[in-house]
Amino acid sequence: MAEERATSRAPLEPLNLLVVSFGGPGDVYPMLGFATALRDRGHRVRFSANAHYAALAEHYGLEFIGSPLPRIIPEARVPSRPLRRAQEVFTRSWLYQSVSRQGMRTRRYLARMRWLYELVANEPDPRRTVVVTPVNSFGARIAQEKLGAGLVTVQLQPAGFRSACDAPGLPLPASAGRMVRSALWSAIDCYFELTITPSLNRFRSELGLPFVHRPFRRWVYSPDLVIGLFPDWFAPPQPDWPPNAHTTGFALFDESGNRQAPPELESFLKSGEFPIVFTRGSQSRGERTFFETSIEICRRLKRRGLLLARHSSSIPKSLPETVRHFEYVPLSAVLPRACAIVHHGGVGTTALALAAGVPQLAVPLFDDQPDNAARVQRLGAGFRLTPRAYRAGLASRRLQDLLDSQDVAATCRSLAARMQGPNPLAEACRLIESRWGP
Repeated sequence: MAEERATSRAPLEPLNLLVVSFGGPGDVYPMLGFATALRDRGHRVRFSANAHYAALAEHYGLEFIGSPLPRIIPEARVPSRPLRRAQEVFTRSWLYQSVSRQGMRTRRYLARMRWLYELVANEPDPRRTVVVTPVNSFGARIAQEKLGAGLVTVQLQPAGFRSACDAPGLPLPASAGRMVRSALWSAIDCYFELTITPSLNRFRSELGLPFVHRPFRRWVYSPDLVIGLFPDWFAPPQPDWPPNAHTTGFALFDESGNRQAPPELESFLKSGEFPIVFTRGSQSRGERTFFETSIEICRRLKRRGLLLARHSSSIPKSLPETVRHFEYVPLSAVLPRACAIVHHGGVGTTALALAAGVPQLAVPLFDDQPDNAARVQRLGAGFRLTPRAYRAGLASRRLQDLLDSQDVAATCRSLAARMQGPNPLAEACRLIESRWGP
């Protein structure tokens, strides 16, 4: 687990580190594990995230800085009549959902840009401060340029590198070549050039910095150090990744060290065969339909089911005796005792399932989820279905194929064994120490 202590000897002089994470649990948990590993090696570490995570950070003994929560009003989109039908189809696509969500989130990051820059600028000596943060922390990247602060760009998932060489999650035919993938990324860049770049460059202009264009191509990555928190067997490094990028391994972190599994869960797990786990992570859109379908799958397969949903309104009031619902259970506590998992394809859930050696059926929605799901299927550890294809009949057949396959079982065991090696976060810490250590 990521919260395991990284016991290698720390450098003689502790580093001054600021670990920053914007977003939900899938974004915050790995960075919290990273911050804990750095602190355990003797460094001074402060952790910044949404104030919702203050108690969790304090539980792990980290100095916490709450980040602001800007209110962003989505841009109105009123299509003309001739384009309305085409837009109705397009707005249901992976590409539209991903670009729209990324644009909305990035506007939030832009709203936090000045705050993060000033946070670094107010350090006694910004040049002796190292910011560790995922991509899109524009304020940290500008502080690296303007103030000389150190910067580590952390990629939690392979899709963040936007490769034209290997990007299995893009909504393109398998026969699409590198030129087609490059053209798609260029089209996405044009969207961001219109919506994101002007605000970014206005702030840069205030600081006397030159304009940047298409910042997501190269500018967002730190010239100091880029770390991918996933193993190279999950995503082999590509020629068009940043040249200073290093992969370490998954940051396996959930709240197992902070929240205990309820006693009712233990009773359920002991009362019969291993269940199928169903979860949508922190995604709430379409949860009701997802869990209704999941219950029907359990009925058809005559399997026990465990439904994990933070919103009880997403769960039917009446459940079969063989199906249970819990608002939250640390996956590391339940997956070793599950026969399979059906999930949204988030990288944290994907990694925990790989570590537990259980087959996966991924139903990705947007962002990096289709890419993670495609990589799991390519490895032979599971299947993926689109949300529209997640129907009781087809999903039941896919799950039965997974449960019956000796090849899938052997692959899952093999991948789980590969994740029992050295602590990936310890290696990530060593990369930082070698770059800024004495």
